[in-house]
Amino acid sequence: MRAAAITVPDGEYIVDDLCDIMRWCASGPESFGLLFEPDGELTAFIIARFPRDGADNLGRDIKIADAELSKVVHMESVAVLPEYRGQGLQRKLVQRAESRAKKEGAVYSMCTVDPRNSISLDNFKELSYQVVAEKPKYGGHDRLILYKRLD
Repeated sequence: MRAAAITVPDGEYIVDDLCDIMRWCASGPESFGLLFEPDGELTAFIIARFPRDGADNLGRDIKIADAELSKVVHMESVAVLPEYRGQGLQRKLVQRAESRAKKEGAVYSMCTVDPRNSISLDNFKELSYQVVAEKPKYGGHDRLILYKRLD
């Protein structure tokens, strides 16, 4: 994450707090990660998480019914090392995470993207995500909230 973040303007990519990552990894079926490791070298990853009834569930931001919040998956973090960009890895990882999340009961896939991060925004739009809101998140950083129905 840090290697990816230093190559973009400040605030366009928020490096997740290590405590959050550890909590997500320890939460069992509530989250999962997928790695791209050609030749044993980690070059890209995604973390997906089911926020369930958590206050941070992005479904609340767009008024998804309380009974449906358990069907929301967040594409929490995606990072690709700079030297591997331009190979479609972000899109491939998101597609694989969507497929797995759908098997685990997800109906809605959501994420946030900095409005200035045109590469990530374009990648998500190519995968049929729609911008549904813009709100301050993560300590006041403006973020677009993106949504895709998986069924």
